[in-house]
Formats: sequence, structure tokens, C-alpha cells
Amino acid sequence: DKSVWREYEAIACGLVARDGRVEAPIGRHPADRKRMAVVVGGKPAVTHYRVLSRFRAHTHLRLRLHTGRTHQIRVH
Repeated sequence: DKSVWREYEAIACGLVARDGRVEAPIGRHPADRKRMAVVVGGKPAVTHYRVLSRFRAHTHLRLRLHTGRTHQIRVH
């Protein structure tokens, strides 16, 4: 019933301009089957993010996962 959600905080390299959403399918990497990647034909994955603070070369983000794919935060 979507009454529980997963929320994380992360530090990203680079400057993220504004809040947003990543909607990209995730599946096995075509060359290295042990890795996950954004691939055509992968399973749907959605991550919403909000900028909490910005630093010179990094951005502090709050991430909310709407799907729970393997390694979704790292891949997105």
C-alpha cells in the first residue's frame, strides 16, 4: 500500500542544479555481467532526489527510491 518508503542521503560529485527525478531502466551491464547499469530493456527504476546543500565540488542529496532495484542508487 506504499505506506513505507526508502530514503537515503548521499554526497554526489559535482554540482546538482535542482531537485529532480531519475527514471532509467536498470539491468545487467552488457559487457560485465557482474555489474548493473542503465540499459535498454532493463527493469523500470525511479529515484527522486532533493538538494540539501551544495559545496564547492559536491552536492548533498536526499534520495527517495520508488522502486528497489539492485544497486539503484549507485547506477542512477
